[in-house]
Amino acid sequence: MLLTPTQTHDLYLEALEKRFAILAVNADSPAAIVDVLEAARQCDAPVIIETSLWQLTGHSFGFGDPILGLQQYISSLRTLAASERFASTPVVFHTDHIKGPRTLDILTAAFALGASSLSLDSSELTEEANLVLAQKICALGEPLALELEAGVDEGRLALWAPGCGTRHGFSEGGFPAFSAVHGSSGLPVDALKAAVAAGVVKVNWSSESLLLRS
Repeated sequence: MLLTPTQTHDLYLEALEKRFAILAVNADSPAAIVDVLEAARQCDAPVIIETSLWQLTGHSFGFGDPILGLQQYISSLRTLAASERFASTPVVFHTDHIKGPRTLDILTAAFALGASSLSLDSSELTEEANLVLAQKICALGEPLALELEAGVDEGRLALWAPGCGTRHGFSEGGFPAFSAVHGSSGLPVDALKAAVAAGVVKVNWSSESLLLRS
């Protein structure tokens, strides 16, 4: 079952309250998507399937066109996630490390196509450009689950990587922001357990998974 942004936020909240983390795996091919879904099904666990810009533009999906890549990726994942085999497995689709001159176009398309969660890598932007871009993304609409690797938000922040935080200032009810480990390949199990115990709800696993499939 492919989760909506609202369902994704609820999953993060459940993970925080129950002190578990959801594994996020970069799946770089249709076969990798199936493998990740099957592993999650066998473990009876939710999973985050994410894709980076280079994967969206690769031969498996967009062949140079990231928007086409998104269309192909989400369509395939939605069909699989709705199938009888995976219908009971909670699946989050997340865009990972989206940056560069087409960032807004790509994330706008992802939002329109029903992505569960969006990622903005603004680590290379100036503070002014960061503010402008983050505000434009936050204006895409409701609901929106947004992960920021660097930047600010307008109360829509779902994940902060690395570290954790909340919306600047005070608002009635508050705006909880969850924390993510943005890179777990090579970390010892004890370190990951400590991170989860401290409140981390998302653990990215990419380098090792790609190496295993190479």
